[in-house]
Amino acid sequence: MAHELYDEVMDIEDTLDEMFKKSNDHFEFMKMVSLMKHKFLKYCGDKDKKNMLFDFVVILDPQMKLDMIQYGCQKVVDLMEDLTEEKYKEMVANLVDEVKAEMQLLITEYEILYQIGASNLIRTENTPKEVRSSNCSWKAKFEKFRGFGNKSEFEKYLVYGVEPSEDNFDILQRWKVNSARYPTLSKMAKGIFVVPVSTVTSESAFSTGGRVVDPYC
Repeated sequence: MAHELYDEVMDIEDTLDEMFKKSNDHFEFMKMVSLMKHKFLKYCGDKDKKNMLFDFVVILDPQMKLDMIQYGCQKVVDLMEDLTEEKYKEMVANLVDEVKAEMQLLITEYEILYQIGASNLIRTENTPKEVRSSNCSWKAKFEKFRGFGNKSEFEKYLVYGVEPSEDNFDILQRWKVNSARYPTLSKMAKGIFVVPVSTVTSESAFSTGGRVVDPYC
């Protein structure tokens, strides 16, 4: 699934960058690497053309959430020159916010599609009975003070820390277990994680077919 390949894609980008830097004295090799980078950027480099689902699956992985997105945005901004520290942080934050905003739009669509009042549902299910029974309790006042009760389902998911990495992590099972806590996000996970990582295989098959099928058939 795509969330398992995000870090590998980042490794490919790093490798291509290193190969390009070391190929200054070898024109043919540098030309080959340059073509490889161009092909890579065609699929992964242009944020306006990249499928946002690739970012969404990473956010929906409890082992990565926004941390990996933050790292990827930093690498994008690293390519820009003559930036002050303040401008650098601002640009990284803006890129991360763009991803979060697109994710929130999809969440809203899911809420409408399944008619889930996610924020109200989560607040009701997760609020302890003793807090609901007495609005004057110190616990209720504290929750109101820190604004946790007003957070959306997505915000609450991000607030909880990233889970430690596991070799045999079953992400679909994890979302099944947490479906009551995150009803909208769990439905998104079930729908998004079945999307193929890439269409390259099918495109390659059609390209091959074009070479073997007789044009006069």
